[in-house]
Amino acid sequence: MSRPHNMQSSPERNTNGANWPIAATTCPNDDGTASGRDDAIRVLGVLLGELPEAALLERAICEPLHLVHEPSRSAVLARLRAGEYGLAVFPIIDRSGLPTSPLIDQCMQEHADLALIAICCTPPQRAGPLLAAARAGARVVVAPSAPELTALLRESARPPAQRVVPTRASLQGIEPGFLREALGVAAQVVVEGGHVAAFAAALNVSTRTLTRQLHNAGLAPPRALLAAARLLWACAVRESARSEDATTVARLSGFADANRLLSAARKYAVPVVGEGKHPRLPRYDDVLAAVVKALGGHILDVCCDTMHDAEKS
Repeated sequence: MSRPHNMQSSPERNTNGANWPIAATTCPNDDGTASGRDDAIRVLGVLLGELPEAALLERAICEPLHLVHEPSRSAVLARLRAGEYGLAVFPIIDRSGLPTSPLIDQCMQEHADLALIAICCTPPQRAGPLLAAARAGARVVVAPSAPELTALLRESARPPAQRVVPTRASLQGIEPGFLREALGVAAQVVVEGGHVAAFAAALNVSTRTLTRQLHNAGLAPPRALLAAARLLWACAVRESARSEDATTVARLSGFADANRLLSAARKYAVPVVGEGKHPRLPRYDDVLAAVVKALGGHILDVCCDTMHDAEKS
């Protein structure tokens, strides 16, 4: 099964969010004032057009941030090659309804040291575009306030921290190898809908053969592996979007609702704090260890936060 552009070459990067401090009152942006200032941070707003995200970004711009908009996909890379920008901000979906993840991936491949941020004012109806933007290399933020976005822009202009994401590159220490391969492919398939047929096709076998091979290896059936991959994605989504709301995290990671997410966590012996109205999942690396153990495997030497250049080509 061929993979979309945003899942090729170097999409194995995601980002970790943070609890942003309240920033100072914003002021109007003026691109011309950026020249001549040593501390100026030039921000490129990509494909924002008349989207609500454009207005949000405008409100978030204040000194030393200076904003320039680029409405053309073909001109984005040319602008970034000039080396004048400290970071680029994308919507999850452009004004034509197309995901921006392929362009994010291109930008990441050419400018691996540049901070790329993908924002959306409201959570998308489907998790695919959000996860794809994260896999392509963007720091994904859902429904931030203007002060929170200001703080994020300022922070992101500094060298980024290492990130976590459930990909085949970040699962290299898992044994046995068949579990490593199956779980890595399941993590990819989840982004595309998470169907068992797609899971089998990605491994070039029939669904019946996949089920038999997993059973013979003493591993969980395909649906259970897909649920485990969704659970890993839930942790990545929670950390990148910084959402503690279980319902939002569940929807964005492919679960039908929060109850299904919590059920999967219990199934894989993942401790959930405060299972009432505001349950919280543990850190990604802790969840990965619990999931692998529950699936009958173990981790030799996996680095869970190999986001930045794990598969740089």
